[in-house]
This record gives sequence, C-alpha cells and structure tokens, in this order.
Amino acid sequence: AREQKRREEEERQFQAEIARKKAEEERKLLIESKRAELDAVKHKSRAAAEAAARRCEQEVAAKMAALGNGERIGANTSDGGTGQPKPKKSRNHNMPADVAAALKARSDVDRKPWKDEIVAEEELAQKREKLKEVQRDLEQVRADILAREQRKRAEEQRVADRKAQQEAEAAQRAEELHEPDERPHLHVAILGHERA
Repeated sequence: AREQKRREEEERQFQAEIARKKAEEERKLLIESKRAELDAVKHKSRAAAEAAARRCEQEVAAKMAALGNGERIGANTSDGGTGQPKPKKSRNHNMPADVAAALKARSDVDRKPWKDEIVAEEELAQKREKLKEVQRDLEQVRADILAREQRKRAEEQRVADRKAQQEAEAAQRAEELHEPDERPHLHVAILGHERA
C-alpha cells in the first residue's frame, strides 16, 4: 500500500510538471505573438504619420500652384524692390483659410511627433514592461522546476541508499544466524568459568 501511494504521488507530480511546462510553452508563444503585434502597431502608426505628412505637402503644393504667386503669400519680403521692408504682419495675412490650415497641419507634423506614434510608443513601453514581468515569472517557474527535480533525485538516492543498507544488514544478520560455531572449546571454558 505504501509503494502504491508513493507511485501515485510520483505520477501526480509528473503530471503537474507536464502541465507547468505546457503552460510555460504557451506563455512563450504568447510573448512572441505580442511582440509581433507590437511591431505591427508601431510600423502602422509610423506609416500613418508619414502618409499624413505627404498629404499635407501635396495639398499645400496644389494650393500654391492654384494661387500662382508661390512663396510671396504671407511673406515679409521687400516692397517692390525699394529695399524698405513691409511692416510685420500675421503669417496668415491675406492667405486663404484652406491654405493656412494646410500649412498649419504640415507645421504640426514637422514640429512634434505624430499623435498615433506617441500613443503607440507608450503602449509599446507598457507592454514591454509586462513582457519583462512574464519573463521573470518564467525564470522563477524554471528555477522552481529545477529545484523540485533536484530534491526528487536526492530523495530517491536517499531511499535507494537506505534500502541497500537495510538489505546489507539483513544479509549480515542472516549469515550470522546460519554460520556454525567452529570454536567449541571457548564454550567449554566459558561454562567452566561460570560454574566456578
């Protein structure tokens, strides 16, 4: 009964280790899939920012070409070649609203990172931290499994050593019980001493 119980316990531990290793592999696959997903999000947000910048450039170029007076719109250049600068005016002075909006959009793209890119970078940083936590958990699981296996092997070795020692002691006792006494004169001497 004790041997049966021991075998059942070993089988239970074995199945538990299999389940833990399976969970570890699943976590590895999850990490890889999340990493690929993050790379795709980052690439997509960067592509969206670049596409928006290109659209702004094309819109500004089209509006400028339609107006036909190019760089002189809203610029603070000399007045008729007299060398006298114009008074400072608003950048958007006499500029159509749609052209001003296009220029502002382009300026916003040039001046600061694209909003989607910022959000994606923040999400990426958060998910990297989560991945680090998962990796630390995996390392702890591996260490626990290794320590458990080492303890199991040490216990099995102790059991084997104890069993071998018990068998050796039993064999020695059996040999002593069945070994004939070849020294009868010692018994006679001992009995004579006791009688005296």
